[in-house]
Amino acid sequence: MASGNTERRCAGLPEIRGRIGLHTGEVIVGNIGAPGRINCTIVGNTVNVANRLEQLGKDLGGTESVTILLCAATADAARAAIDAVALGTHAVRGQHEPMAVYRL
Repeated sequence: MASGNTERRCAGLPEIRGRIGLHTGEVIVGNIGAPGRINCTIVGNTVNVANRLEQLGKDLGGTESVTILLCAATADAARAAIDAVALGTHAVRGQHEPMAVYRL
């Protein structure tokens, strides 16, 4: 993303920013749709929270080209492999309680 944005700046184009939300939990995966228009999709609260974390990246992103936010369960599961920075607790739409949010 950084090298692509360097090329875009040189060409007089705006930078591209990316956001990713990661959440750990159960989901339902399957083919949904009518014959001829079947799509593999994923549904459930886990997917919704991951989407909300991605959206929260607009506010918590800072100046990085890519912002990756994750929940405490995901940060704990990957603690040995990553250095996540705690961003405190934040209200996430659709959740009853604020949740701890981390950034990679």
